[in-house]
Amino acid sequence: MKKILLVTIQWVCFTVAFSGGYKEYTHKAIRSFEGPEIGALHDPSSSLSLTKERYKHLSHSLRWSWNSPSASWNIREEINYISPQTASDPKISTFVFWIYSEKAIEEGKLKVEFLKEGKVASHFEYGLNFSGWRGAWIAFDRDMVGSPQEGMDEVRFSVPGIPAGTLYFDHLILSSMQDARYHTADAQAPFINPETESHWLILNQSWNAAFDLPLVETTQTENDAIHSIEERVKAYLLKDKKAKSVDHLKAEVEQYQITMQDDGSTRGVPLFFERYGETYELLGAARYNLIYNNIMGLKRFNRTLLNLSLTYNLTDDQAEKREIEDLYIKMIRHMLDQGFQAGSAMGTLHHLGYSMRDYYPAIFLMSEVLARHDLKVSLQQAMEWFAGTGEVKQQPLIAGMDVDTFNTNLMARLTSILMIDALPEKSRYLYAFSRWLENGYQYADGTRGTFKIDGTMFHHRHNYPAYAVGGLQGAVAAVYLLRNTSFKISEQSHRILKKALLSMRTYCNLQTWPLSLSGRHLDGEGSLDPEHFGILALAGSPDGRVEIDKEMAEAYLRLVTRKTDIAVTLVAKGYSAEKSPSGNRTFNYSGLNVHRRADWMVSAMGHSRYLWSTEAYRGENLYGRYLNHGSLQILATGDPISNQGSGFRQEGWDWNHFPGTTATVLPMEQLRAEIKNVDNMSGFEEMLLSDESFSGGISIRGKNGAFGMKLHEHDKYNGSLRARKSVFFFDNRIVALGSNIASALPEETHTTLFQVFLEDKRMPFFENGHNNGSFPYKTILRDDKINVLSDGLNNYFFIRKGAVLFSKENQKSLHQETGLPTRNNFALAAINQGPAPGSSTYEYMVLVQPEQGEKETMWNESRAGRLPYRVLQHDSLAHIVRDMATQTTGYVLFEAGKVSSDDLLLQVNIPSLVMSEKIDKDHLILTACDPDLRFYEGPADEVYDATGKRVERSVYSREWIDNPSGKSVLQIKIAGKWNIGAINHHVRIVDVSDESTLIEFECQHGLSQEVLLIRKL
Repeated sequence: MKKILLVTIQWVCFTVAFSGGYKEYTHKAIRSFEGPEIGALHDPSSSLSLTKERYKHLSHSLRWSWNSPSASWNIREEINYISPQTASDPKISTFVFWIYSEKAIEEGKLKVEFLKEGKVASHFEYGLNFSGWRGAWIAFDRDMVGSPQEGMDEVRFSVPGIPAGTLYFDHLILSSMQDARYHTADAQAPFINPETESHWLILNQSWNAAFDLPLVETTQTENDAIHSIEERVKAYLLKDKKAKSVDHLKAEVEQYQITMQDDGSTRGVPLFFERYGETYELLGAARYNLIYNNIMGLKRFNRTLLNLSLTYNLTDDQAEKREIEDLYIKMIRHMLDQGFQAGSAMGTLHHLGYSMRDYYPAIFLMSEVLARHDLKVSLQQAMEWFAGTGEVKQQPLIAGMDVDTFNTNLMARLTSILMIDALPEKSRYLYAFSRWLENGYQYADGTRGTFKIDGTMFHHRHNYPAYAVGGLQGAVAAVYLLRNTSFKISEQSHRILKKALLSMRTYCNLQTWPLSLSGRHLDGEGSLDPEHFGILALAGSPDGRVEIDKEMAEAYLRLVTRKTDIAVTLVAKGYSAEKSPSGNRTFNYSGLNVHRRADWMVSAMGHSRYLWSTEAYRGENLYGRYLNHGSLQILATGDPISNQGSGFRQEGWDWNHFPGTTATVLPMEQLRAEIKNVDNMSGFEEMLLSDESFSGGISIRGKNGAFGMKLHEHDKYNGSLRARKSVFFFDNRIVALGSNIASALPEETHTTLFQVFLEDKRMPFFENGHNNGSFPYKTILRDDKINVLSDGLNNYFFIRKGAVLFSKENQKSLHQETGLPTRNNFALAAINQGPAPGSSTYEYMVLVQPEQGEKETMWNESRAGRLPYRVLQHDSLAHIVRDMATQTTGYVLFEAGKVSSDDLLLQVNIPSLVMSEKIDKDHLILTACDPDLRFYEGPADEVYDATGKRVERSVYSREWIDNPSGKSVLQIKIAGKWNIGAINHHVRIVDVSDESTLIEFECQHGLSQEVLLIRKL
């Protein structure tokens, strides 16, 4: 019987420990081997000791040396394993550990066994072919061999077949509940999380992939292209950068307390990828970004690396260069020793790219320095590993690419390839990279990222400009850097990218996107980056025939608000700023309609069973539940025009009242999102869908448009709230209708006209013929006449139906990230549908930025009960409005069937959006749209509880999310006999009788289809 030696365990129980000036999270569940006693069991052929030579957590680790191939050591302690409750349980019991090896043991493996009452229940084997630190998260049920059991009471470590050696252990958590999605496989534990398809986590699979392109000798043309790309990349990375002082850099490096050891290893501040902190969340820790928001965090370390690299390249002082080189190499050696090497995953690498953005340029720009220290190959391999570059070796099978990849991995992969010395290998990799990139620009099906046919850009299963801006940095740079070489991006891909940028400048004003597109970033500060337009302008036209793209250059010069080198270059070549976009554009992959004239913009946006209403995380967008309940926002003022300039302030904002939305008004505390981790396909987040498919817009002749939606709030909150909403855009006149507004809650339901921050609380507001500067002020405008209000920003609201609540006061609110109290002075106007409305309606018109004479004329007309439009139908079946000045009629047809209220449109076969514009008595423009994206057919894919209410489910768990948009056939019967005057291959006449013409529109993607009709004589 083997003899066992026993010493007691001392647990570390503090919440935070201070070590060398930085904070480290500690907990009794984390075994850090800090002493004074060792806690373990070991056999006679082993020895265990505490050591300061190596440490990953606090200042010690456990040193295990053995001299027998059957050696082992044990911890006898309750493992605290918890079996999963369901197959989709979002959290799973996980063994967490760090291990250090002084040298690679090529054939050796560490065996880790978990026992219950002396019998092995589950185990795994971990490779030892490495040197330095390695870490792992290994899930008991998914990743180990055997059947883990609750009540396991021992863990045993052994190295079968290895006669002697030394390993170091630190930071053991015997069982930690971890997010099931994010465990990452690596070279030592390739069995971890084997079914994942996440681009962040398949690094080992990508590393081991084989090329499907042959390796051939390069031509001189290819060699020249490679050299050109390398020079461009270097210039691009150094552009507009500034050097730091050497003293500043030395101070940055000294923080890490790095000392070189005789064996080439290092001691210093432990280094962690920030997301590693997620392992502590269920131990009661703060969010991961707070735990490692210090010098232990990878992002800050890489920023110092980049500062060293930039300064080295920007200085001509050779003494400074030598000093910087020494600092840089010390940092690199420490990073490698801490585990940041090829083949190492350290538990998790999900969303690694955000912390590694500075790493890749910091390495690429120091290629020659690394070569002098025999480190170039190791660092090139590390770049290739962490960037997942191997993914490009195989032809992509599915069109599209995650916007995070454009943002964080594109330049990483390019620079990792350019670090390769052998030209044939580098050329093959560049061709594979270009092919992979080509696929990324292609239109993606369903709600996959990134590019959509209407010009939107997807992330988190929705059009998401905040992420798109980051993705565009890589997408634009690639076109620019690879231009006119053997590895250039195709004309088609270039055009798709260009369309996305020009679309973004259409739904932003000037640089700001509307609140409705903010996702979870409801601070009103989201904006496009003009430099993307300038760089793409300098990349030339998509067909490569013109050196500078005129359209992109002119867009850039309008958007940029400061003097830049690009602006100087473009102006010198004779380019000037474009006029602001004008007209109407529909983006139904976003449920969005954008209407523009002069320099102003109005947007209407909803949500559906495909597109979520808003995104909320813990600590982000806590109160934005109503964001896209049919929003109607005006962006027309400010210098430059912005959300802030147009009335938004987060502090004091009433989250019940987003402009245009219909919502039940609740106490602010009750609006707080209940953030849950509902399944193993998602994290802690809320992205609620409707069960209605009808939401979107239509544009006619690119000039005017309409928007409509069936609003149904999710049952998680107020599933009784319903409404049918529409908006009609005619020049600077906007007509908004609502019907069938219902809510079972006793609180009032409001449709918000405007909410405007008061820079000056005495700012006058036009109210039924006089300017009201009173503050504070509250009134109710009865609906016995057309009430007229201004928002104080030269937009005038003519309310025909609905009592109006109008106030100017110091509003109290809660901060959307922290939940802390805020307050500010605001003016707010809303139509009051009353408590528990059953089938309420509203009708109002907005006159946007009128001239003084136009405003006065409209005011006088309204006093006589006249407005410049006619409502032809306003019920549950349809909202139909005719604008008299443009002879344009908009039809929001919520249901299929006959239309009895119009003399032109007689019948439709599916719910749809239609617009007509009368040119003269014999010529007509007819535009039609099916706003249903049709990612699936039939009833909504909802799951209901025992009470009949919809269960909250993540967007990511839906089976249809990657389906292509389905086609539909919309048949419209109109009065009279008509011919098609201009060919549209998506439109045809099916039947003509003496009284009517039946026209068939092939619809897909929510796109508007338009046709010129000529009356048959």
